[in-house]
Amino acid sequence: MTFFGIDPSRFLVPEKVSGSSLAENQGNVVIADEKLKESGYKLGDKVKDQMSGAVFEITGFAKNATYSHTPVLYTNFDSFKKLQQSGANSYNAVALQDGSGEGFTQNGLVYASEKEVLENIPGYSEEQGSLLMMIVFLFVIAAFVLAAFFYVITIQKMNQLGVLKAVGAKTSYLARSIVFQVVFLAFVSLVISNALTFLMALALPDSMPFNLSPLTALFCSGLFILMAVLGSILSLSRVVRVDALEAIGRAN
Repeated sequence: MTFFGIDPSRFLVPEKVSGSSLAENQGNVVIADEKLKESGYKLGDKVKDQMSGAVFEITGFAKNATYSHTPVLYTNFDSFKKLQQSGANSYNAVALQDGSGEGFTQNGLVYASEKEVLENIPGYSEEQGSLLMMIVFLFVIAAFVLAAFFYVITIQKMNQLGVLKAVGAKTSYLARSIVFQVVFLAFVSLVISNALTFLMALALPDSMPFNLSPLTALFCSGLFILMAVLGSILSLSRVVRVDALEAIGRAN
């Protein structure tokens, strides 16, 4: 677990989901991450810091209170000083600016923006870089897979497309038809996949570090539709080059 010393009246106060807040209690009390409930912790339980020997009472639980994938225990400054006095070299003090200015040092405290604090969490930058690389490759691979999928479907319908051309259908009409089918199939598959993903998220335990917002899902879905449309360009080029007479001959 990670201890956070905060001012109960300022912006770092976590979103409480049960129990009482730090401002409503005095002494050695903490607001704990709700994921600790799965380990058997409940309101009124005591936790002991091994280094200082200080005992804290859990008076509330907060949502999404983790640091480097470990649960956070929020306490007031008076209680946090006891942890610092027992092992000052093991605890760091960081003050967040309300604005986005660059970090500076004053009175022994390092003042930094929220972005700077996040980027200096151990392993944060490396983890985000790996995730970003996987996401980029996911969309690139998706573009190739979708292009091959729709190209195969188009090839299977070349005879019908040639006949349509022979009876007067314009190439622009056939192109719009292909794009509409691509967007429709992509949309239906994304609706199903998003529904399954959110249902799976409901079934996952609270200790699993998984958080998918609707905005992120919509953004990624839009990118997948864009990848599908770009992948259909190969199919469109094949439709433009189709020979009506040759297609009629194959159809006969």
